[in-house]
Amino acid sequence: MANEPDWDEKRAHIGATLRNVRKTKQMTQGELAGLLGLSQPRLSEIERGRSSLTAEQFLHLLQVLNLKVNAFNKRASPSRSLQNALVRFGANHLREYRSTPPTQRHDSPEKVIIEVLLDPASKRFVTALCPVLVWSIEAVSPHRIQHNLAQTGLPRRFPWLVDNTLIALQELPQPRQREWRLCWKRASIVLNSLPYRPEETDSTLDSFDPGIRSKISFDRAWQNASETSRSWGIVSTLSEDDFSYALARAADV
Repeated sequence: MANEPDWDEKRAHIGATLRNVRKTKQMTQGELAGLLGLSQPRLSEIERGRSSLTAEQFLHLLQVLNLKVNAFNKRASPSRSLQNALVRFGANHLREYRSTPPTQRHDSPEKVIIEVLLDPASKRFVTALCPVLVWSIEAVSPHRIQHNLAQTGLPRRFPWLVDNTLIALQELPQPRQREWRLCWKRASIVLNSLPYRPEETDSTLDSFDPGIRSKISFDRAWQNASETSRSWGIVSTLSEDDFSYALARAADV
């Protein structure tokens, strides 16, 4: 029937919202599953939109996470709100959706950087973090970003972004605009002073790209990973050139 609700879409929206709320509260799937009385695999299926909660489980979820029902209402596309925030904080090579209002969730560059590194739904968003980090360097605390990501068990993603950004800053010519030149200089000083070293990482690999869903795609991505990604144990098809390209377009160099 034409008016029949799209239950697959509703499950996907609830699952994605639940995942974002969990990560914002810095909880692992295992921790939340334990609080809800679910197995971790079951919660994973729910977050991916492949399963759903019963009415009783949903009410329990609202109590556990201290949420209201309208937290799961479908609003403006989160990706559009996030993209607008990326533009606002420096990635002005991306398209801005003027009809999408700003949200408190994306009201600071730190929140945006953490969200994208936690859940890299789009490669465009990941590489856009390079100009965001440069343009907004005075408004972020690298140590706070690193601490938040380390708390979620992902301590290498921000240093990996920092290294890719430093390579872009070193390889690209100085921007023509004075504002960008000032940010460029400041970002180079701040990021070069950070104490992150690849040799401090363990041997566990971090599967970063959302498209990596099988051992075959994992092995292929790791085999073709950039030198920076391999040094940090980040399994990604993104290269140093991808970050440089995003910064060059945003800063018009």
